[in-house]
Amino acid sequence: MTKTVLNSLILLVSLIMFSCGKEDPQDENITISHTTIDIDFENTFRLDATFIRDGYSPSDFIWETSNPAIAEVSNDGTVTGLRVGSTTVTVLTADRLFSAECEVTVNPTNFLYREPLFNFGQNKTFIRTNETRSFLGEDDLSLVFRGENPFIIGIAYLFPNTLYDMSYVFLNIQTEAELLNLIDFLFQRYELLGDEEEFIFFGNEEVILGLTQDEDGFLVIYIQNEDSTGPDSRKDKLRKFNKLPKLNKMIHSK
Repeated sequence: MTKTVLNSLILLVSLIMFSCGKEDPQDENITISHTTIDIDFENTFRLDATFIRDGYSPSDFIWETSNPAIAEVSNDGTVTGLRVGSTTVTVLTADRLFSAECEVTVNPTNFLYREPLFNFGQNKTFIRTNETRSFLGEDDLSLVFRGENPFIIGIAYLFPNTLYDMSYVFLNIQTEAELLNLIDFLFQRYELLGDEEEFIFFGNEEVILGLTQDEDGFLVIYIQNEDSTGPDSRKDKLRKFNKLPKLNKMIHSK
């Protein structure tokens, strides 16, 4: 066999081997770098995604979030925590046929106080059993507990119809810096709903609250965010229960 023929055979065998080799991978799903992440309020985290398939390019990915009030996501997969809570970030191909998800939890960085229990509709026995702060006293309509740090005077739970309907947090705010810290605490957890008649209103899917000031200091009032009532009626309810002299006296005398 001549050298020329041998070289030709080697070339032919090589071509056959390469032509019979594995095809480029055709991914069935997008691969995302993390399926769950925890980030702090106002912090960012970059998610990466890969997808190898003919006709698709990672540069065409679409990034979405199920709750943009909790976290936003940019076109390059950078997630930013906007409010305490959980949301789902989804990356999709441009034709939306392929996708992958990441569960995002946004955590607070301000821990001024422990918020009241949100088990609305429960009775006094349930609240007494599950509230871990020191018990101060009660009357027919309320249970009162001592605050857990110098900035919190006390926590009160109201039972106007024998069932838990509303809660108060009485605050010892003396300086502008302390007030700004309180507002930051609320902003991290809730959406600002507006301000009117000496109230600043906040809320999320679970509760509506009003920040206000009376003759004894600042207080935050919590009520359930019920779908059956509109935001205006919930605000009216907060205003109605702003002045409770007997409850204020109980809190500030301890």
